[in-house]
Amino acid sequence: MAKVRFFFDLSVEALAHHDDAWCAGPGVDGAALWVPYGQPPMSDEQSEAFAAALGERAGQDAERLFELMALMEEQHPHEPHEYLRFLGVVPQAQGSGIGSALMAPVLARADRAGAAAYLEATSRSKALYERHGFVASAPFAVADSPPLWPMWRRPRTID
Repeated sequence: MAKVRFFFDLSVEALAHHDDAWCAGPGVDGAALWVPYGQPPMSDEQSEAFAAALGERAGQDAERLFELMALMEEQHPHEPHEYLRFLGVVPQAQGSGIGSALMAPVLARADRAGAAAYLEATSRSKALYERHGFVASAPFAVADSPPLWPMWRRPRTID
């Protein structure tokens, strides 16, 4: 669990410069980290430092982790978009609308701008994203990892 925490802490630090993090719930029951339209998640320098820190900490899991990250990069669209890097809701609050609330402001921003949105979903979250207009492509995985679905959302017309 410490490795997973390290990965998320490092990711939050690397994405903080975007200032596009959202929290929801009576406490902080959920959070989402977005990369704004048309911006890369990290600079080349940040990516190198991120990969070095992950490689150092991941130990025997590093090869598999880097293979998954390479597949994610390969699947990632080149067209400008809002990118939902992470969304998480504490287990006891799941199903209460917090995930939807965390997406709503950025999806509304994307719709106003006529911009698409993208994310990679797990099997547990795929249906939530589909309800918000995301469409899944073929899943990908490495070794015995769970599948991830690349999901694209075209902007909705605002009346």
